[in-house]
Amino acid sequence: MLTQGDKAPGAIDVVPLPVSVEQFAGSCPVSAGLEWRDQGPGGDRVREASARLLAGWERRLGCAWTFRPGRPPSPVLVAWEKAGAAIPLLGEDESYRLEISAAGTVLRAATDLGALRGLATLEQLLVVDGAGAWLPVVKIADRPRFPWRGLMVDVCRHWLPPAVIRRTLDGMALAKFNVLHLHLADDQGFRFESRTHPRLHERGSDGHYFTQAQLREIVAAAAARSFRVVPEMDVPGHATAWLAAYPELASQPGAYAVERRWGVHDAVLDPTNEKVYGLLADLFAELADVFPDPFVHIGGDENNGKHWGENADIQKFMVTSGLADHPALQAWLNRRVQRLLVGHGKQMVGWDEVLHPDLPRDTVIQSWRGADSLAEAARRGFRGMLSSGYYLDHCHPAAWHYGKDPLPADDVLTEEERARVLGGEAAVWTEWISEEMFDGRTWPRAAAVAERLWSPRAVTDTADLERRLAVLSERLAEHGLQHEQNEGRMIRRLAQGDPARAAILGIFASALAPIANYRRSRLQVGHTQATQLTGLEDAVRPDGAGPQRFAREVEEWLRDGQADAAQALAGQLRLWRGAAAQLITTEHGTLAVALADACDVGLEALSYPDGAAAVAADWAAEAMDRLAGAAAVRAPMDIAILVPLHRLVAATQIGRGPEEGFAGWRRRVEDAANLTDLVQRNLPPRG
Repeated sequence: MLTQGDKAPGAIDVVPLPVSVEQFAGSCPVSAGLEWRDQGPGGDRVREASARLLAGWERRLGCAWTFRPGRPPSPVLVAWEKAGAAIPLLGEDESYRLEISAAGTVLRAATDLGALRGLATLEQLLVVDGAGAWLPVVKIADRPRFPWRGLMVDVCRHWLPPAVIRRTLDGMALAKFNVLHLHLADDQGFRFESRTHPRLHERGSDGHYFTQAQLREIVAAAAARSFRVVPEMDVPGHATAWLAAYPELASQPGAYAVERRWGVHDAVLDPTNEKVYGLLADLFAELADVFPDPFVHIGGDENNGKHWGENADIQKFMVTSGLADHPALQAWLNRRVQRLLVGHGKQMVGWDEVLHPDLPRDTVIQSWRGADSLAEAARRGFRGMLSSGYYLDHCHPAAWHYGKDPLPADDVLTEEERARVLGGEAAVWTEWISEEMFDGRTWPRAAAVAERLWSPRAVTDTADLERRLAVLSERLAEHGLQHEQNEGRMIRRLAQGDPARAAILGIFASALAPIANYRRSRLQVGHTQATQLTGLEDAVRPDGAGPQRFAREVEEWLRDGQADAAQALAGQLRLWRGAAAQLITTEHGTLAVALADACDVGLEALSYPDGAAAVAADWAAEAMDRLAGAAAVRAPMDIAILVPLHRLVAATQIGRGPEEGFAGWRRRVEDAANLTDLVQRNLPPRG
């Protein structure tokens, strides 16, 4: 973090990173006597956001502020030219300019939405250190790269109550997201209170659903933070919970019950049954009344067509209607659904599978298949957004998500086609995420996606991102997000009140991460919605501080080769090895043995002096095999320090010539580290 008077352009602790930052020497002191002035029409949102900002600063400093809106003169001026829509709309001006000098702070924006984005930056800029509380002297000009920056939250696979959603709103506001996408209906639950068809939530939710009043409160709270709420009702597939209430709407007869297993299921609505459209008409009317946003998401994904193919009446309808295949039949259904939505002034959003030549061009395509699929939709005239690469439940580190872009540098789209790419959404599917785990699986990594969607494409420094995310994590905790506290609480519970065992489990866990992608479903076959998610694999976080710190320290050792750096690395490895040794006889024994051996590899690598390639060559080959064995252990957690350990081993093989610079030597080390197999193991499956 900056210290008072530093002049380090761009080194501010803000996520997302602004478009333009000019930083100067000096600082602007902040004290409890701070006064505040706002200037602009319809300022309720700005005043509420200012109050939240100051309350957050109060929590950091433990002192009361004097908050006097409208009393000039003021050392803080927040000014905007016009009020945005009461319910924010796609494409509203979110730009702002922020200037902080020793004399005070001026934040100016075209709209109150832009003012709120500027306040999110200002909140993060406060520095508290030995010199007191102060703001850096900066000039910031900022605007979002994309107009659609969303977070999709699945409340169906595992129920997430309103309290979780409400605190998520504060995290989203700080990270400058502007869309909350609520996935409200799926095979495992129907979570919307329907007053026209109450059997939907009565039989499809196990009693866990949002009342319409609760959803109106969420919409209002989101609007107060200047972002939108888009509901999703998945049709025609992922419909088992619908059919638990109305089996007569199914494509195959049967007694349906809420699905407890994960995956793609056969149950699907019958597109030839007029009662389906009657129910959807009533439901969309209710959605339109609760959710004022112009967009409604209809899902449309993963319909395997099996029950359609087995229904003779549906097959006959396809023949008489000239529908060549099941995608054509789904497109026919989607056109009818789209007309129902248009009747309520809504535009349709759907996953990749809805893309079809017959689809109305105002439909928005959400791509889980990748940037190529998104680009194809843009070429065919559709607006769209990216979610592939942003699935937070896949448990990749933040840097991995950060490298995925809706418009990669090598895209070949025209400017008109690029304009159809609206942005993207981070997604949190909850097959393996409980209410207790949600914050830890979402934050702060979601902010890496928010930055990719806000900041310029050229902003790609992952080391700087990780530094800033660590600071943002503290700010999120101040807003009540529970990502930092839940891991420790779950580990203490696993230790059954034994502080010594909790300490050992905590050290062990600090070298681990959840396994990525859908490997857990393949590893722990038979788990269902009723499975208790209370194990160590549920407590550990995808982007733990321990592995990140170890990776940074390895890089520092590679650069400097200092003895004290080597000693620090060896001390950490011994700590992990010691904890693992005490767990070898437990249920974590296989992984503990692998971690202990991986730590031994690191300790042995540190024992070789720089340039000892000839001595280390035979050992290094064996060491790489041992690390590969550690990576291959079948467990619901991965050893998260294997990549830097590979680099330590590789460094023993590569002698550095007297004339060779660090960059050239470091590239040779990376080649020798042979990380391809390790990285490939965690790549997502092809769509």
